[in-house]
This record gives sequence, structure tokens and C-alpha cells, in this order.
Amino acid sequence: MSARDGAHKIEIEAEDAQTEPILLLTPRRMDFKPGFSHFYMHVCGDFLQRSTAERKVYKLNPWLILFSHEPLSAVLTLLPVQIIFIIVGMLWIIFESISLRHIESTGYFSLSVEQGKIVSEFLFQDYLPKSHLACTWELSLQLATRYIIGASLMISGFLAIRNKFHRSKLVDPSVLIFAGLLDALLNLLIFFRMSSEGYEETALGGTRHQFMIYAITDLFFFPAPMLFSEMYVVEQVSLAHITIFGSALGAGVVRYESIVMLAVTILFLVYRELTRSRTLSEALHSSGVFEEEWNEVKGSHAMFRLTNALRNVRGWGPYGPTFILPSSDPRLVPGESEVDKEIDDEKLRRSNLDQLYAQALVIDPVFLSKVKSLAEASDGFFLAQSEAGEPQYVRWRDAMADPTLESTICWAKIKNATRAIEKVLLLCDTQVSRLTDVVRQSIIFKDLDHLCDCLDKIARDPEIEVVRIKNRLDPDFDSKISGGYRDIGINLRIVSTQTKKKGVEGHICELRLALMSLHRKTSTGMFQRYQRVKQVLRFRTGTSQLARKYADAPLRTRLWRLMFPIAPIQAVSPSDVWTSLLLCKASTDKSDDALTIFKGLFPGNILDDYLFTSAHGVVDAATSTIMYSSTPLRSASYKPFFQVLLFVISGAFAYSIASNSWLSARGVIANGKFSARHYRLDVNADPSIAVSAQSQSFPNRSFAMTRDSCRRFYPSAISVANSSIYYTFDEDIVANGWQIDLSATLSALAFHPYNFSLFRFEGGSDPQHSLREDWVLVNNFTCAEHPEISFCEANGTVADGQTISFDLRASWKDNLFFSFSTVQASSCFLGGVFSVLRKPNLVKFCIGSPFHVVGVAEIAVAFPLSLKDNSLMTLSWGIADFSLGMLMQFRERYSLQYLPLYVIFTTFFNIAFSTSWFEDPFDASYFPFTSYVLSGLWLYFRFKRDYLYRKAVKQVEPDRLKYDECWSRYISNEPCRKRLEKISALCRPHLSTRKVQQKCRRDPQLLRRDIAIFDPLIARYSNAGGSIFAPVKCGGIEYGPLYSLDQLYAQALVIDPVFLSKVKSLAEASDGFFLAQSEAGEPQYVRWRDAMADPTLESTICWAKIKNATRAIEKLVRSYDFCVYKLTDVVRQCIIFKDLDHLCDCLDKIARDPEIEVVRIKNRLDPDFDSKISGGYRDIGINLRIVSTQTKKKGVEGHICELQLLLEDFHKLKTLEGHKRHVQFRNLRCE
Repeated sequence: MSARDGAHKIEIEAEDAQTEPILLLTPRRMDFKPGFSHFYMHVCGDFLQRSTAERKVYKLNPWLILFSHEPLSAVLTLLPVQIIFIIVGMLWIIFESISLRHIESTGYFSLSVEQGKIVSEFLFQDYLPKSHLACTWELSLQLATRYIIGASLMISGFLAIRNKFHRSKLVDPSVLIFAGLLDALLNLLIFFRMSSEGYEETALGGTRHQFMIYAITDLFFFPAPMLFSEMYVVEQVSLAHITIFGSALGAGVVRYESIVMLAVTILFLVYRELTRSRTLSEALHSSGVFEEEWNEVKGSHAMFRLTNALRNVRGWGPYGPTFILPSSDPRLVPGESEVDKEIDDEKLRRSNLDQLYAQALVIDPVFLSKVKSLAEASDGFFLAQSEAGEPQYVRWRDAMADPTLESTICWAKIKNATRAIEKVLLLCDTQVSRLTDVVRQSIIFKDLDHLCDCLDKIARDPEIEVVRIKNRLDPDFDSKISGGYRDIGINLRIVSTQTKKKGVEGHICELRLALMSLHRKTSTGMFQRYQRVKQVLRFRTGTSQLARKYADAPLRTRLWRLMFPIAPIQAVSPSDVWTSLLLCKASTDKSDDALTIFKGLFPGNILDDYLFTSAHGVVDAATSTIMYSSTPLRSASYKPFFQVLLFVISGAFAYSIASNSWLSARGVIANGKFSARHYRLDVNADPSIAVSAQSQSFPNRSFAMTRDSCRRFYPSAISVANSSIYYTFDEDIVANGWQIDLSATLSALAFHPYNFSLFRFEGGSDPQHSLREDWVLVNNFTCAEHPEISFCEANGTVADGQTISFDLRASWKDNLFFSFSTVQASSCFLGGVFSVLRKPNLVKFCIGSPFHVVGVAEIAVAFPLSLKDNSLMTLSWGIADFSLGMLMQFRERYSLQYLPLYVIFTTFFNIAFSTSWFEDPFDASYFPFTSYVLSGLWLYFRFKRDYLYRKAVKQVEPDRLKYDECWSRYISNEPCRKRLEKISALCRPHLSTRKVQQKCRRDPQLLRRDIAIFDPLIARYSNAGGSIFAPVKCGGIEYGPLYSLDQLYAQALVIDPVFLSKVKSLAEASDGFFLAQSEAGEPQYVRWRDAMADPTLESTICWAKIKNATRAIEKLVRSYDFCVYKLTDVVRQCIIFKDLDHLCDCLDKIARDPEIEVVRIKNRLDPDFDSKISGGYRDIGINLRIVSTQTKKKGVEGHICELQLLLEDFHKLKTLEGHKRHVQFRNLRCE
């Protein structure tokens, strides 16, 4: 569909075998290429593809969500839904935390132990009804499943909002799918654990069979089935919550969240079905409009000729055109054909919408010319403008002789981009290659005979390759799916010398052959009606095709892409892209045409993809020098040495953990567990006080050993000797806690105990006559340390069944400290894995997370601060780790410089706190393990970099000496020194200390001027947020930094001829020279004033080319931190001068030129300049903008170019071997 314009008339477009008539209001034909090139100089190169990935059409028209084949992804594009996801996820986690706190407040169930609080008390009779509940690690897994739900909702909402502000290309429910698979796994583990232990219910609630039901719903209802297709997600959510609600109701629990979800999904389904029924009835009613005319056509004798004509067309061309006819086979979907396989062929496929539209703009005039020739040969008509209500038609043979009549024809425009994105998302399953009607035209005939003549011409035309025919004039065709309208749609390619030269011979166009009697019945109201209902008509017919497509993909492929969505490997290099750019520039004098042709050859963001996902920038640089570049972590991740280093460091961390060299890992892993069969409880510390009661006075349940604060083990025998009570079990008991019933124990004692000491027996077979050394202390209890226990109060009474419990597990802080070490080891390992997978951003996060993630946790653990423990040392580590981690994450170029400070700071405080501020003796173990690792890394990279730098300087030493000798001749000459002083004075206002940026326009009104096919996406673009920097207004126009490398090269292609023209004028005014081709070894120079009068001489000049894309990526990666706006020499030229006088004249001309804005000058002819950093080479580099009427019209007045002013004496010293040495010098320094 195209945008409509005022009072112009309509053209019918029936898009597919199931498409209704589309009525297109068409203005006079215009050339969109200038607007297209202008647009892509001010937006990112993949604007349309990005808009498709962001599902912008759902924001423009939320009604489309009802009939989308990805309803969950579609609804996640809406800001209110994103906020709801975040709020619901947060509330869910809060409520689950409250329920957990309620469970732990009982005293007899606990998932974690707080530091120093190992004692709790409860009533034994309260515990007994719940003693059968599962409460070991299955309770932790159940809590994890609860938190997974809330966390997945929050993450999905935050990622969706991030997509809006950061323009991410990922908008899908991958987080929910992964969470569902994890939830299913945990529920299965809980079910099997409970089955093996004989539990029926958990302490948090939930029967054993419910966990199996939860796993089944995750795997077969929602969300795991979204791995295959998202089309039926609403129905799947309904079934899942019906199942969950029924299982919970059977257990006597009401799941209110299931009630809410059922209500929402049922309302959605009911509204969708009501809308579908209403629109189908409208379509059925509208199909009767064409019935009378169709009956006349159907009864004509020309129908037989039409069938033969179609058979002649069928089979033409190497791509096997598909002839779509009605079929009674229910397995076939209308519109599905073998052509899809051919269209998706790698050679011809266009998977980028920006590239497809660039091709469309190039092939559109070629296709129109072919359509005109077909109309001339078959006496065809075209729709024309009319002031009356009835459509008017112009016979093309008459219009050829009458330009005025021709000017009234309403040619079909290129498909509106918003409609194209809508169709790609809703009808093409996000596959751009299936969009075959961006370029389209219609020919209208008075009768079937002329239409058949046109088919014959198509069949005999050697430049036409028919790909597919949609015959809606077949009597068996069900016209209700097209609103009653009938025509013939032909998808074809134009394969000619012209299209091959421009690289668009694979582009598929659409030609409609219509009958005038049917065409007259169309109306604007019909277009507006079917614009809304066409998705409804397609909704049920396209699902089986999409389902089969999903089902054919291997499951392991979908799972792998879910976890690691690796970008496809490009078949061409940046240098190939650069070469194609130069060829496009040379193929036409118009920069707009050149840019459009170039955009049609490659995906819209191919250079940006290379910049952020490839190793082109560091492939020739040494790892040690990369570590001192602007992006050391991301860039080094491509180097095999760095990848191996990450795995080695990960192994070192793992070894240190396993060997207990700096962390009591074994104690944390054991979680306080011990094993024994005999235990002794010493009651009170005074051995002279005996227990007067007999052993049988103690019930067996008065004492128990506990495991994980859940499992209770009761003794089989109890005996008493003096003040000790002996407990014997049938077998060795593995436990990490114990409990004692105070009411039962105190009633059997003749005193009120204040001290308990529990021992476990590790000696012979007679514990009562064993040595004291055979008993190992488990733990002590005194009322002085635990006054909060009620029976420790003075004259305290003990309630019946009052029990105190001792939990000897590792505290949550100890577990957290242990997790720090495992995070460090696993993060380094994952960093190595992601570096092999070429995921530099994930590598940077994995390297930084052992510091910033651990640092946050350490700071949290340190509070409240105390001088009695290690909280101050933990706080110092947290501050240091967090600082280094944040530096790595956001300012990674300073990571290596900060590393020595980090090592000194952490080592000093670690030793200071370990020795009580240097009062205790020093031990080598006080040196942190990370100090050894990081110090070794820093020393290695530092010394290796210095070695490589000296090596690089030595390589260019011969060239530097030659340049210095030449420079000494200038500096020793008094007139030359005066000229150099003048040059320094001219350059001083624009010295290289200034920071410059490439800029682009941010004003959407300028973008909207002549690119109407992109409305209303441009309005969306203007509200998208885009840049993180505030735009700057200059002369009423809003500018902002340029972030896309493709956009920068698009500007370069347009401004290059303008800049070259300005350079020529400067060379003419200052008697400059240019380098020329030469067969001899010595360089040749052409005086521009002479070349202006001699075209042959001018043709020998070697003009500087646009910067090679590979080198541009190298500079961005190595020096500019991926900031494209810092790259200011993509367009460059040089002027060579015989002496300093003419060079000064050129500087004067530049300073006085009103169209030149100088932004920075690098004066390497300054005597104070250190020539070692340039290998001895000297010149003047000027960064400037051309601000003229022409550049403002093209929108490139913000583009910065580079002009080099050279002396011939220096330029003659340049050699090919010297340039190779300079490249090696540059690579060794990672510049």
C-alpha cells in the first residue's frame, strides 16, 4: 500500500491469493532516490530492519495484535504492558519473600542461617502436624520456582523498555521461554525427590503431583511451546492456567493469579472471535459487488484462451514459476508454493528491508519502462486522475503521443514502508525475502482478449523471468478471500543488461492484469474497510504454513539460538564493501543514484555489524598493545592468547578453591554436616551435680539430631551418667544441627540448667567408659550468650513442649563469600567461552562481573560495621572491587592503568586487617590470591608492550632519519623558519587539542520532506530517543553525534565530489600539485593549473579514495572506543606544494573561504612537534566542513573531511616499502 494523497484517484492492488482489493490514491510519479539517499545520511543504515525488529507497527496500530502470529512479542512492545510486567514481577517477588519469612518465623523450618543466630525455639506440639512436610533442598527449589516467575516477568519488561530506548534488535519472549524450561526442570527434580523420600507436601505448600503438573504445563502448554511457534500462545496460556487452577483446587487451594490470567485470555479470545465473525460477514457482503460483472466475464468465450495463455507463461524462466490454482487438497494453503524455496535461495534472497527498498528504488524505473512496453503491445490502459467520482482510464497508445494525457496517469508508488513492515510481521513470518510486491504496477484491459495478448508478450519477452502467477480469474477461485475482486497477479524479475549492471536482476516485482469492468467497482470505502480486515481473513489460513515451517527446524538449533543468538558470518569483508562503494560511485555522476545502488547491494547495517561483531580491527595487532587500546577487553577477546589466558585464570581460581588455599571451601560445601552414632549432652558445667532422674524418664522425642533444619532423627536409647546424658542411634547420623525438648528434659532434672555442651563420639564401642579425647565438641550453649531464649530468664517458666533448636549450618554470609570465589572462577571460564563464540560485550561483562557484582555483594555483607569481625576488610574489598568492575564495564580503556592501584589498595588493607594494623606477626598467606594473578598480568602486558614499542620504533628508524634530514634543511634556513612561524600562527586557533565530532541532522521535518514512503515511521523515529547526548541547534537546525558507520559512509559517498571540487579550487588558487600515475619508480606530480586546460593530463591524477572500511574499523576499535563520530578522515584529499610560500597561500585561502568551516588542524610542521610518533613524517592535517547551499541541500554540511597539505620534498621520500613498515609500526602500537 502507498500513502494516499488528497483528491487523486484509486488503483487496485490485490496482494496475494487471499488478499482483498487495496485501493491506492496515487499522486503524480516522483523520484524517491534523492529523498532516500538524504534519509539514510541522517538515520542508521538499518532503519527499516530495526523498525521491523522493534515491531513498531504494533505501537502504531495496537489492533493488529489481535491477529498477530506472535501476540506475546507484539503486546510486549506496548509501554503499559511493559510497566505491568515489571510491577507484577516485583509484587510477586515481594509476596513470595513474605511467605518465606512466615515459614522461617515458626522456628522449626529455615532455609538460611543468619550470622551468630544459630538458636531458635518453638513448641513441639506446633511442629508435629507439619513434621511430615518436605523441607530440605526441595524447599529451596520450590522457592526458586516461585522467584523465577517474578524475575522473568521483571526482566522481560525491563528488556522491552530497553529496546525502546537503546533500539535493540531483540524483541521476543526468549526470557520467558528460558524461565519456563528452567521451571520445568526444577519442578521435575522436586517431584522425583519427594517421590523417593515419600513426601506428599512441602512446607511452602504444594503437593507432589502438583509439581509434575507444573512441569507438564511448562513443557506442553506454556511457555516452552513458544520454541516452535507463538501463534497459539493465548490459547496455551488459558489451558495452562485451567490445568494449574484445577490441580490447586483439588488440593484445597485457590490460585487467584490463575483466575486473573483466565479472565484476561478469555476476554482476548472472545473479542478476537467476535471481531473475526464481524469482519468475515462484511467480506461476504462486499463480495457481491462484483458478482454481476464477473458472471459476464465468466461466460465469455475468451476464458478458454486465457487458460491456454497462462499455460504458455507457465514454465518460463530458470526459477520454475508457480501456477497457483484452486485445489481441493486441504493440506495446501492458498498462496503457498514452490516459489518460496526459490525466493529464499541464498543467491537471490534479500533478508534486509533497507536493502530491499534500495533495490526497489533502482529497479522501479526499469520495471515501469517494461510495463509501458507491455501496455503498448497489448493495448492496455492505466488509471488516471479524475475530478468526478468515477475512475478514469487512459489508453497508453494515446498517452504516448500526448504528454498532457500521460501526465494525468496515476502510477503506482513503491509500497509504503509501514505497510511493508506490517506485512513482514503479520503475513511473512518476519522474513523479508517473502515480500515480493514492493515494486508494483497495474495494467487494465477492456476485455480478456487484450489481457491474453499481454500474457503472450510476457511469455515471449527474453528479459522477463516469471516467478509466480496468481490466477484469480479462475471460475473455481473463492473470491470471498479477496473481497469478490478478481485479477491476475504476476511476480516477475527483469533480467537485462541494465539490471545486472545495477545488481537488481534478482529483485521480484509484481504486475497486476485487471479487467476494466471489475476495476470500476472498486471504491475508497472498500479500501478503508479491507485495510482493517485483511489480517482477519489471513489469520486462520496462514497458521498451518507457519506451523509446518517451525516444525521443520531442528529443536537443537532453536535451543542453541535461544541461548546463544550468534550473528551469521558475512561472506564478504569490509574491503569488499569499500570496493563496491567505489564502483557504485564511478558508475554514475549522481551521488543519490550511487548511494541507492550501493545500499541495494548489501544489508543496511553491514559495516556496523562488522564493527561490533568481528575482529577486523585487531586481527593484525598484538595482544599486549591491544590491552592499552580504547577497548582492551572487547578487542582482546578475539585473540587466541587472551582466550587461553581466561581459561588458565579460571583454572587457577578453581584450584585455589579446591585446595582451601584462601577460602574454607570444604567447610562451606559440607554445610556444617558431621556424622556419628553416639552423642553426649553435658548439662551444666559443674560435674558434681548429678542428674537424679532415671534414663527412662526421658522420652525419645526429647532430643533429636537435625539435618538442614528439617529432617529429625530421634535416638533409640538414652542413658545418664553424672551430669551427662548419652544418646544412642541405630546407625551413624549425618546432621548439621540438634534440638532438645526443654519441658521434657527439665522435668527430669533436679536443677535449672544454664549450660549445654553437645559432643559426638569418635572412639571405640563403649562411649560411657571411653576417654575424654574420644569426644569431639559439636557446640556449646550458655544463657549468657543467648539471653533472648525464654527459659534463660530469671524465674523463667518453660511451656509444655517448648523446644530449642541449634542450626549449625554455614551462615548465609559464609555461603555468599564462597559464591564470590565461584563467581570469579565461573565468570573467567564463561568469558573464555564467549570469546570463542565472538561475543565481545558478554566477554567484557564476564570479566567485570567478578569485580562489580562481587563488590556490590561485599559492600552489602559488610554492614553493619563492627571492629570485632572482618566487616571493615570486607568493605574495603567491596569498594575496590566495585570501582574496578565499573571501570571495566564503562571505561575499559583505563582498566590496565587502574590495576596497580587496585592491587596496592587491596593488598595493603588485607595485610593491615589480618595483622590487626601491623601489631601481629606477618605471614605470606596475607597476600590476596588476586594480587598474584593481577600483578602478574599487569607486569606481563606492560613489559611486552614496551618491548613491542621499541621494536616498532626501530623498524621505522631508517625512514625517520630520512625525514629528519629533510626537516633539518628547512629548519636551518632562516626564510623557511619565518614561513613556519607564520604557518604556526595560522594554525594556532584550530590546534589539535579540540575535540571534534561527525554530526547529522536530527530534525524529522527535514527527513520527511521527500520520502513519503516512510511515513509514519519517521514520526516514530523522531520520538525514539536515539542519542544519549543532547542534540545541538545551529542555524535553526538540530544536530547530533553520528553513531552508525554505514550512515557515515553514506554521507561520504555524497559529499566526496563536493569536497573534491573545493580541493581543486584551493589548488588552483595556491598553485598546488597532485600525485599522478607514473610507470617509473619516482613519483610524478601534476600542476593543477596545467591539468585544468588538459583533460588528458587531468586523467592521470591519482585522487585519494574514500577511506578503506577495514582501516576505518581498525581506528574505531583501536583508538576511538567504537565511537563513529570520532572518525573524521573517511573523505580526504591532499595537495602537494613545491615550497612553504604556496602552502601558506593555501592556508590563507582556507581561512578566507566562507564555505569552509575549519574544526581542527594538526600542524606537524611545527618545530615543537615530536616526529617520533609519526615515524618522522611531517605535514599539515586540516579537518573541515563544507557548509554551502549544495551541502545543506544534500544534508551533509555536518560531515567532517580531511585535507592534507604536503611539501613535495617530504612526499618524494615516501616509498612502498616505507609504507609497509609504517603499517607494521601502526599495528605494533595498535593505532
